[in-house]
Amino acid sequence: MILLVELKGAPRHIHKRIRNMKYTYKDTIIDVIKSRATNTTRVIIKETPKGWWLALRVKMKAPSRLYRLVEMKELDLPSILLKASLKRRWTLTLERNVSKALKEVGLLG
Repeated sequence: MILLVELKGAPRHIHKRIRNMKYTYKDTIIDVIKSRATNTTRVIIKETPKGWWLALRVKMKAPSRLYRLVEMKELDLPSILLKASLKRRWTLTLERNVSKALKEVGLLG
C-alpha cells in the first residue's frame, strides 16, 4: 500500500525542501510531483512505520491532506463490474446492477 500527501499552495522553498527529502529518504519516498496549474505538491510514500512518520512530517509543512491508497486486483472486484466494462455504452440498468454489486462487496458507501 501507498501513502499520498497532497500539499495545497506550498511555497517554492517548501517544495524544494520536500524534493531534497526524496534523496535523504530514498528508501521511503517514491516520488514528488509538482503541479504548476493547481499549485499542488504530491508526495508518494511507501506505507511502512518510517513512511507514516515521514508522511506526518511532510504534512506539517503546509495545508495538506493524507491519503492511503490501496491497489485493487481484478479478483477483488465483482464479476458484474468486469462484465460491464466490456460493454460499449453505459446504461441505467448497468448503473443499478454495478452499484448493487459494489454495495454488496463494500466498495461503494
